Amino acid sequence: MTKTIWNKEPKEKKVKKAKKRLNMITLEKKYNSWATLFLYEEKYIEKKLVEQNDTLRSKIVRHRTTCGGVARCTSYMSCSCCLQTISFKTSHACHCIDRGWWSHRWDLRNGYACCVLCNNPTFNAMDHKMMLVAKIDKDYGIGTFDTMRNERNKNKPDISELLVIRAYLQAIYQTLPEHRRDN
Repeated sequence: MTKTIWNKEPKEKKVKKAKKRLNMITLEKKYNSWATLFLYEEKYIEKKLVEQNDTLRSKIVRHRTTCGGVARCTSYMSCSCCLQTISFKTSHACHCIDRGWWSHRWDLRNGYACCVLCNNPTFNAMDHKMMLVAKIDKDYGIGTFDTMRNERNKNKPDISELLVIRAYLQAIYQTLPEHRRDN
């Protein structure tokens, strides 16, 4: 009997072991010097700080937009672009100036809560960006967006700057109601 696709025995799936965090001696052997070891660890710390800052900013922006920044939260609000009804959990924190510009990545003026569709860059992105530009100028004064656009910069902040940004966002995050911190 010949083997065909439908009568083959199913193969067992290989289970990948989780990578263990290496201790200092193993890391030193792996990287051959302390300088490369610290460079590796510094990149790991930077990555984690950026993730934490992004999460804090997202929660602050979504709370501010869906709740109006007050302690008494309404359960639903409208999208900043298309006015579709969204909630805290279904909203996304969008950026008017892209996240790649590090100088405005965690700027709270640069973010509003939007629905999933409006935050999708392939779906009518320019219309949504123009609406957000108008909203920034309305909320923070005429010319604010132009000033922000002229000040943008692509230099990634170092660890000390990331820690300062994290402390600032953490202080604002502590003012959120308890039920918003867990989500």
